[in-house]
Amino acid sequence: MHSHRVSTVEIDEERLAKELEQAKEFDFAEPYDEFLCSRPARRQGQIMLWAPGGDNGDGIIKHYDDGCASGVTEYGRQLPYLVQIMEESLSMSHLRFARLAALTSNVLVPHRDYVEFDTAAATDRRPAHRLHIPLITFPDCYFSDDNVVFQMAAGEVWFLDVTKVHSAANLSDELRLHLIVDFVDTEDHDELLTLGTEPERVIPDSRVVHRPRLPDAARQALYGLADVVDPGNLREVFGLVARAGFQYDGGENFFWRTIAEIRDRVADPAMAARLAELDDYFLCARTT
Repeated sequence: MHSHRVSTVEIDEERLAKELEQAKEFDFAEPYDEFLCSRPARRQGQIMLWAPGGDNGDGIIKHYDDGCASGVTEYGRQLPYLVQIMEESLSMSHLRFARLAALTSNVLVPHRDYVEFDTAAATDRRPAHRLHIPLITFPDCYFSDDNVVFQMAAGEVWFLDVTKVHSAANLSDELRLHLIVDFVDTEDHDELLTLGTEPERVIPDSRVVHRPRLPDAARQALYGLADVVDPGNLREVFGLVARAGFQYDGGENFFWRTIAEIRDRVADPAMAARLAELDDYFLCARTT
């Protein structure tokens, strides 16, 4: 199933703004730094609001104790209105993790999630479904699901199929804040919310970003990055390709097809091998 809008939550904007100003002073950490195409800015990253054992932890979901029931964390207790939004909107019995995630002037490497979990593990403990609720967002904030680029509005609830290749971008200097929640497995996604849900599981056309076709000259210029890519600028090279995918329609699997073309043109065998390893890491075989 592809990503789609599920519902909308009613938010007291004054109460939310007050809590988010408080949250901006918390110690945001970026446990998945390797997914960012630029070095993380101050207050970029995430804080856990709900997690197994109520543990703030290090933010890497594979590191939490599978044997513990989930509960509110120290950060969550300091943000009671955000917890109230969750309690009034979500099935808390299915909720495994909830994070407040900040992104500023950055693009994520297109990737798949949940690949680090054993699919044979108990489904009542393993994260299997993800929802996003944008709290602060801007016109230059985007998501991608395969080759579809779209935008979410504040207060909307979105199901993201993170088992498919996806990415996110904030091309502004403003701080984007999302509530990201992960649930254990269930056959019916509607069971994850206590809100009314939309009848169609689609990305509304009003939210789709219709991009121009990537010019052939631009595609060849990206392939030409093979002449300059090295371990020191790899993050920047990934960023150039990822940003192009949000600005232009380069076709299915644009990012990783482009990286493969760069890899095939690289003169250094070690660099080519590293690019192949990263393809596997982001799409198939993470262990953490």
